[in-house]
Amino acid sequence: MKRKLNCLIVAVSLLLSNNVVWGAETTITVPQTITATENTNEENQLEVLTEQEITPEQEASPQPTEEPSLPSEEPEQPSYIKGDQIVLTLDKNTATVNDNPYTLNTAPIAIEGRTYLPLRFIVDQVLQAELKWEPEKGTITVTKEGKEIVVTIGQTTALVDGVAVNLDAPPIVKNGSTLLPLRFMSDHFNISITYDKATKMITLTGPDKGPNTKPIAGFTFSKPSYVAGQVVSATSTSYDPDGHKLVDKLWSVVGEKTLTNKELSNMFKTPRAGVYTIGLQVQDQYGLWSDWTYQEITILPNEAPVITYLGTEKKEYAQGEDISYQFFYNNEDWEAITNQKWTYRKEGEPVSKAILGKPDALFTEGTYIISLQLDDAYGNRSELVETSVHITDEVVKKELAFRFTEGHVGDIIDNYQGFNYRDYKDIEVLNKTTVPGTMLMSDSPEVVSREGILYRDSIKGAGRILLHHINNFSEMSTMGGNKRLVIVAENKTAVPVTVNLSNKTIRGPVNDILYLGQKMLNDYLTGSGTETITLAPGEKQYIYDSGTKWIKGSCISGLMDVNTTGDVTFTIASVSAGSTLSSMDGMELFLKEVHPRGTFDTTGINYSIVLDGSIPEKLLIGTGEEEWVKGYDALSNEPAQNKGNFGVSYYITITAKEDTGIILNPRADMFRGAIEWQNMGVYNIPTVGNIYSNTAKAVSLGTIKAGETKTIEYMLPNGSSAPVLLGFIPASYWDN
Repeated sequence: MKRKLNCLIVAVSLLLSNNVVWGAETTITVPQTITATENTNEENQLEVLTEQEITPEQEASPQPTEEPSLPSEEPEQPSYIKGDQIVLTLDKNTATVNDNPYTLNTAPIAIEGRTYLPLRFIVDQVLQAELKWEPEKGTITVTKEGKEIVVTIGQTTALVDGVAVNLDAPPIVKNGSTLLPLRFMSDHFNISITYDKATKMITLTGPDKGPNTKPIAGFTFSKPSYVAGQVVSATSTSYDPDGHKLVDKLWSVVGEKTLTNKELSNMFKTPRAGVYTIGLQVQDQYGLWSDWTYQEITILPNEAPVITYLGTEKKEYAQGEDISYQFFYNNEDWEAITNQKWTYRKEGEPVSKAILGKPDALFTEGTYIISLQLDDAYGNRSELVETSVHITDEVVKKELAFRFTEGHVGDIIDNYQGFNYRDYKDIEVLNKTTVPGTMLMSDSPEVVSREGILYRDSIKGAGRILLHHINNFSEMSTMGGNKRLVIVAENKTAVPVTVNLSNKTIRGPVNDILYLGQKMLNDYLTGSGTETITLAPGEKQYIYDSGTKWIKGSCISGLMDVNTTGDVTFTIASVSAGSTLSSMDGMELFLKEVHPRGTFDTTGINYSIVLDGSIPEKLLIGTGEEEWVKGYDALSNEPAQNKGNFGVSYYITITAKEDTGIILNPRADMFRGAIEWQNMGVYNIPTVGNIYSNTAKAVSLGTIKAGETKTIEYMLPNGSSAPVLLGFIPASYWDN
């Protein structure tokens, strides 16, 4: 009958002994890989949107680590290995192995005056031997340093190196586990045993292991040198002369400040070009450290890509004809190109008016300047290279027809003819309603140069919080650490209050405010889960803390929906690095400056419109005081207006009688935002870059077909300007 060896147990007479490590394992060298991180450019003309929460670095800066550095004076090393000691207690499944706690699968038991212990535990922790279980025969074979012992379940005869030896009691199986009298094991493996009858504590002590030789640290690099940004791999060749197992290691990067860490990749990801000294130290299973070993590695400079050719397949194209581009470049073979920055402008226009993006087609006669720059994975950008292309008077397709049939949501409409979209007919809004909710808006002072309360008020029920602030603290004021931007929720009532935070989207700090506003709005519209907190009476909690990464010149922008079961006071404040919740009491209350702030009773506006279908129409959003949501400033007790209606969602439900293209035309300053077609997706507007103070430019929002009813959600992005114009252009005008 087959028996399943779930847990092997050894029986001990009334004497036991301790944990013994008998032999060592051969060290297995493990490659240590340093992975290069990708650097991204933080500027307002990024084609690939990146999180940009942390400024990328191109230097060998260590990542924070919990691993301690080696002390300057190393402690006394264990050069002599004493016998291991294991302490067990009858009928308890807890033990200690060299004072370290250990949990047994089966507790030691006493049967008719004999103590039985788990065989697997003795073999693994005391003997560190090999065990073989043969269920068909019911035999267990233990081998250690040439000695072999074979016992059979239920039999009192064992084989020790092939010689029969009698046991005072047979191995037994109890509850699926095998137990063996410990006396037999101690007699044949030189384990000393003591037993404390009062405490039922059994102590096993193994023989001393003798002198311990230091392990030898060693490693190799796969190449004699690397290029900055390239993956650097170091392979350990460390070993222990005694054959002991290596259990720990420390790497070091030597410099003005020597860095140590268990993983080299935590310190040495994308170093700058230079010569670095790398060290390694290893520790054996008995706590003995090797001496440090060092090697130098050369990191060569990472050169920027070089564009060797940029051109078009033809020098002339018709209006609306697809343009085919070619370019060639030189770069490191192993390194990827992560971004292509294309721009175009009409000949004679200043570079500042160039549109970001690669034009698939152009729609006005004239010569255009096309430029390209390439970014590599390390963060280098190539020199700008330009070419020109001429557009003839031949027309293949008009711009609107192209954008609404072959283009994408977010495409820029150049409108080089300079048509004024304000000439479109004003649309009739059939139904306008508001979405009630308490919105707290903190954007004044927008530029923060001292500590204090930026805004504070309460929300009960549904609401929304918007913040947008730029750090302008002086260097002297940040000597104790960078400042923090925080939001605190406080329950001033006598009962617990639950706070649900949904679509919580706070982005930054970064310097590019337009990019930040678009990124934040896109993420908010995309949506996120709900974060729930419960505030006890009188309790305060941070619901956002920037930490000390909020550096001078950088902006943090955020938006979140709030729903509370009672009154909750929210405070937005700029505080010191070491500020606590209690230290915020009595802080200065900032006065409002140019930008809006306040408490408002509206979080959304619903528009319902039916398009005429025979002529283009327009809808202006955020135009003036009649439309701007009104409220009050809780810190100054003065009336407030949300100029532009930042943070207010416009839900525009559109019914079309004819296929209709929709555009967004910024009417004020720069613009970079996002919209959501409900049940379809969220889109950046424009897809790439910004629209700079040019009321002739527009962005395609897509099309709606005849007979369809669809809803767009629009919100003025933080950092951009109102008003904007939505244009509705029927298909009969796309070729006009």
